[in-house]
Amino acid sequence: MNDHDKMTIEWACDKIVQQFAQYLDFNQLDKLGNLFTDDGSYARPVDPSNPLIGRAAIVDAMKRRPPRITRHLMTNVVIEVISENEAHGVSYCSFTGSTDVNGAAPVMADPKLFLAEFRDTFVRTNSGWKIKARVGSLPLILQAAP
Repeated sequence: MNDHDKMTIEWACDKIVQQFAQYLDFNQLDKLGNLFTDDGSYARPVDPSNPLIGRAAIVDAMKRRPPRITRHLMTNVVIEVISENEAHGVSYCSFTGSTDVNGAAPVMADPKLFLAEFRDTFVRTNSGWKIKARVGSLPLILQAAP
């Protein structure tokens, strides 16, 4: 594998990380589900010990969440190419949101900022690169002063 091939894989996987955040924020949950393999898994940062298994379970769980306005800011995305068909990634996520879904924009965000981390396994499929496993953790929470 040459440098161009590696950079192409890194770019494809980085794009998936960014799309995951945007699809979640814009409630495009079927698109979010399509980022995973059929049997992919997702362990949410707030519940890393209970991964959701399978694309359908991931989408269903996301659709059952209470309505919120959210923004997930993905940074420090580092992709390591393992082979032509597998890559691993680590990324950081700053997350904030609001339950004021009917207010006029801009609405006041909740007073907490969540600083999460994701560890991903990506695989090449017949329909492109997909997430095989995404494991979140939540090392920091910032509480705004009252």
